[in-house]
Amino acid sequence: MKIQMNNITSQGIVREINKDKAKVFIKRGSMCGDSCGNCNMCGGRETIILADNTLNAKVGDNVTVSINQNAGFTASALIYGVPVAILIVGIFFLYALKLLTDLNLLFLLILDIIWYAVIFVLQKKDKLSFFEAEIISIDKE
Repeated sequence: MKIQMNNITSQGIVREINKDKAKVFIKRGSMCGDSCGNCNMCGGRETIILADNTLNAKVGDNVTVSINQNAGFTASALIYGVPVAILIVGIFFLYALKLLTDLNLLFLLILDIIWYAVIFVLQKKDKLSFFEAEIISIDKE
């Protein structure tokens, strides 16, 4: 178990098991007061997160999940930082090489769109999770 002091705990129900990961259904409101903004989970009334299943929870188990509070920073860096870096670095190099044209700028924008598409596909296939979460206890009903 890798519990840290800067984690948020939440209660949820295991909906699916896939190898050493569990999809945990969490209702908003049991998290951190609905509006802290640290983990982006306050967008809807309920959400499903992917958590390490180190305790071998089974489908239907009520569990407590520990979620890393710094996960929002990682998500922001991937969603905002990388595309901005692509644009800035790309414009710098195109300008230095005297290749700064509308067509090349369009190419940089296409690279950003490809970046977002890759993130979207990886997240849908559960290959990418912005939350570092772990099941820390199996609760009795």
